[in-house]
Amino acid sequence: MINLLRNLSHNSEPTPGLTWRTLAALQRVFYRPLLENVELTSRILGSSRRTRQRRKQWEQLEKQGCRYVLANGDAYFLLNTSDKVISPKIFERGNSDFPKYRTALRLLNLNQVDCLVDVGANVGEIGILALTQQRAKRVVAIEPDDENFRLLEINVLLNHLSAQQFQTYCAAAGSGSPKEIVLKRSSTNYGDHQITPLGSEGLSESSEIRRVANLRLDSTVELLTTETALLFIDVQGYELQVLQGATALLSRKVPLVMEISPSHLERHGSLDELMSLLRGYEGYFDLGLHRPTKQNLIALEERYLRLRHLRMHTDILVV
Repeated sequence: MINLLRNLSHNSEPTPGLTWRTLAALQRVFYRPLLENVELTSRILGSSRRTRQRRKQWEQLEKQGCRYVLANGDAYFLLNTSDKVISPKIFERGNSDFPKYRTALRLLNLNQVDCLVDVGANVGEIGILALTQQRAKRVVAIEPDDENFRLLEINVLLNHLSAQQFQTYCAAAGSGSPKEIVLKRSSTNYGDHQITPLGSEGLSESSEIRRVANLRLDSTVELLTTETALLFIDVQGYELQVLQGATALLSRKVPLVMEISPSHLERHGSLDELMSLLRGYEGYFDLGLHRPTKQNLIALEERYLRLRHLRMHTDILVV
């Protein structure tokens, strides 16, 4: 209890056994006025009822053997019921990771960016909502999995977005060498497909292994000198290779959102390599905290070690 109260009174990482999301929710309640908490609770209860109803609909459609489901919320999304993580969230709530994108814009003091570069775009949730809600003028979306990519292209068409607004690439964003790399597909979580080094052993029998094209971001993304941009990366540990292929974007100090997961990152590289690639940036915001404040980039090393010790992960906005 003492540790919990200490966490609630500071903008800090949780103690073991308390997740980032739970802590952030408790901290927001702790700092919010009573009347605001009452009003918010009423809205949450209403939203929870709708979410439960949508969850039951999803479960019924699964039982009926429907492979694909159309979600109609803030945008249209065709979803695969074989995905047990990202797709149900979009169907139930209308989004999965888009709130993270909105938070990044708020911290950057921007209502909109000229170009969103979405690496690991999945079925296009973030990019499509960014365009339809006028939070981006154009999107470059990169997704290596062919099943996700097919749904991504369908969802772009369903929302009447043009090729000029929404560019798509069925490939992995990496250093560009070798020309092809191996994608290990998850059978249940279509947001957890992972790039695997060639010749890796111990691949799960439930995973599908596919070779995918390896493209450099610098070869696919061209920004005008006056354009604002945001690089949004969700690649399950392959962040180092993405950044190695984006040296032109990094030289412009394009803000970037990425996951920091020591267990994932260290399959492909090291913290020292990451810090070297980010050396031109000033600092970062920890999006896992309830009130992110800008920290010196050097402080990321301590946070990384803390995350490794707790066997946890977070998302950061680097600026």
